[in-house]
Amino acid sequence: MAASMFYGRLVAVATFRNHRPRTAQRAAAQGPVLIGSSHGGVNIEDVAAETPEAIIKEPIDIEEGIKKEQALHLAQKMGFPPTIVESAAENMVKLYSLFLKYDATMIEINPMVEDSDGAVLCMDAKINFDSNSAYRQKKIFDLQDWTQEDERDK
Repeated sequence: MAASMFYGRLVAVATFRNHRPRTAQRAAAQGPVLIGSSHGGVNIEDVAAETPEAIIKEPIDIEEGIKKEQALHLAQKMGFPPTIVESAAENMVKLYSLFLKYDATMIEINPMVEDSDGAVLCMDAKINFDSNSAYRQKKIFDLQDWTQEDERDK
């Protein structure tokens, strides 16, 4: 596999929690959000501060789940070439499935790339899991390396 041709893409699925009083509009924004940017490979907080318009958000209806059209729209907005938009969108749908299956609160891929063969790859990931799901996700939580945790967080 050769070096990536496109390397500046970020994709994240996160649970957006807003602790303000709920209204119908706010309640709709309480669920998962698919977030993307063509400015991957860098700290997303820096992108948000310097060029907030470079961040694209696709709220996901928690009851309906992710729609293929949403993933395709995000892949196009992120600047994936037309020949791989479908593949990038498929990866986003799979990430959402992973997000649900393992009770994640956030999955961040940075960067998502295209290799010289045209395959879309997720190169690096950060995943946060809901600690309330430890009884359901025992295998995941058993992998935790407590030597890497701050004593105050135990």
